[in-house]
Amino acid sequence: MLLLYRYAMAADKAPTDPEEVLRQHPGLREETRMAYRFLAETIRRDTEKWKEKQRRYQEAAARRQGDGAISRQALEQAAPKDYSDIRKYLRDVSTAGRLPKSDP
Repeated sequence: MLLLYRYAMAADKAPTDPEEVLRQHPGLREETRMAYRFLAETIRRDTEKWKEKQRRYQEAAARRQGDGAISRQALEQAAPKDYSDIRKYLRDVSTAGRLPKSDP
C-alpha cells in the first residue's frame, strides 16, 4: 500500500515509470509486483485524465473571465440588500392568511 501511495504522489508531480519504483524495492514477491504494476497503471491513467480535465476547466474559467462574465461576488456586491418590500409582502400574506389582492 505504501508503495502505491508513494507512486501516486510522484505521478501527481511528474510522470514516473512504475518500474523505477519497483527497482527501489527488490525484495518484493512476484505476486506483489504484478498487483503493483496493475494498480500503478490505473493510477497513472486516472492521474493523466484528471490533469487533462483540470486543464480544460481552467481554460474555460479563463475564457469566462475574459468574456466579461459577471462573477457571483460582483452580483452580490451590486445587488441591493434592502429586503423591506419582501418582508412587508410576507407579513401581509402571513397575517391575512392569503395573498393580497392585486390592483387591476
